[in-house]
Amino acid sequence: MKIILPFWVCLIFLFVACSNADYEALEESPFEAAEKAVQDTSVSDENEWLEPVVSSSSESLVDSLNDLTEPFFLSSSSGDSILYLPLDDDAEERKVDSLIHLYDDVLFEPDTLELDSVESDSIESGSNEPDMGLPSCSMENEGEITRSVKDEMYYVCRDSEWVYALVSEYDTYGETCTLADVGKIINGAVSDYSKYYCTANGWIDYVDWSWEVPKEARLNPEISYDTLVDPRDGKVYKTIKIASQTWMAENLNYADSVKTESLKGNNWCYHNDTMNCDVVGRYYTWAAAIDSVGLAENEALDCGYGKRCWLPDTIYGICPPGWHLPKEKEWYALLDALGGKDIAGRVLKSQSGWFLHGCGTDSTGFSALPAGRKFVDDYFDYEGLIAYFWSSSEYTEDYARFMGLTYDHYWEAFMYTHKKSYGFSVRCLKNSEI
Repeated sequence: MKIILPFWVCLIFLFVACSNADYEALEESPFEAAEKAVQDTSVSDENEWLEPVVSSSSESLVDSLNDLTEPFFLSSSSGDSILYLPLDDDAEERKVDSLIHLYDDVLFEPDTLELDSVESDSIESGSNEPDMGLPSCSMENEGEITRSVKDEMYYVCRDSEWVYALVSEYDTYGETCTLADVGKIINGAVSDYSKYYCTANGWIDYVDWSWEVPKEARLNPEISYDTLVDPRDGKVYKTIKIASQTWMAENLNYADSVKTESLKGNNWCYHNDTMNCDVVGRYYTWAAAIDSVGLAENEALDCGYGKRCWLPDTIYGICPPGWHLPKEKEWYALLDALGGKDIAGRVLKSQSGWFLHGCGTDSTGFSALPAGRKFVDDYFDYEGLIAYFWSSSEYTEDYARFMGLTYDHYWEAFMYTHKKSYGFSVRCLKNSEI
């Protein structure tokens, strides 16, 4: 018996089949999940749970905590806790204390921080009472840091009063950081998880993201890198061979829109500050990355956002001579050489700079930085959280493929799609090494 289905039923089956053809592009990506996960910071009415989910920078959680008026402990599910003090008018400097300092002594999961209120009179600052176990505080010992035998908290003598010391203060106490020491990296004296980098302005957190840490300090010191000089502008990049491929170990920072017209209005420095380009390179739209103007002139191809074109197998794009923009297949070749995308992220990520200790081992020397992205208008986000790298592979008129890494997926690397109009980082691959 022959069954004949109505035409409209066949169309439905065809649509469902096509919709499942590439589940990766239709399911919520880990990047969308990470991006959604950093939208809100809230405290419940019952004062029971604090969800430290940050917006675009690690200071956002600190800012939200500053809105609270009572002191409290952040407690993990294991029972460990760390004290957080609300701001007062004389403690403005606490605002700039990095979020990661809240986690220096205990590693907390973002969704398991319990909020326990503390009686304010039990942690009153400026105390010189003998029962606190603190010596006298005067101008003679200004800046001295000591630990109370009563509450085991660290105090700093400031303006003739004992006040609670910031983690960065007691963790670097006794270590010199002068102009002669700039570039020095030390381990925290108290915290097992902290490292600090000496700048001209003093010690800053090295484990968490900071624009004050130069790109050279993020490279793996145990790796012997080669170098590439871009003949177009003289910029020098570290390179590394991984399996059969040779990659740039730094993000591209090329911006000559006279020689390369595709770059006009399509490349940026983070927050439009050229000094940030020295740290993480530039952010390019997909059209800029593939050099759409060059393709139109040389290949008669009309490519870019809102357009679909059939690209040649190799796209040199805006990479230096002898190098090209990697296609999806070549990104997969890299991930496969490292054991597959489920574990490759760990060895591609830099050893520092990733939020909530999401750093990698960087055993490959690829040194991927969480540079974030250029979103829409003049909005930049996700520095310290996510790394996005364009591929030359197009997906639809509006989307292209990219390789990415996130702070909350320690082991994994991902191939996914995003809008061509967003600004992502570019890593170039040496020719003839597929």
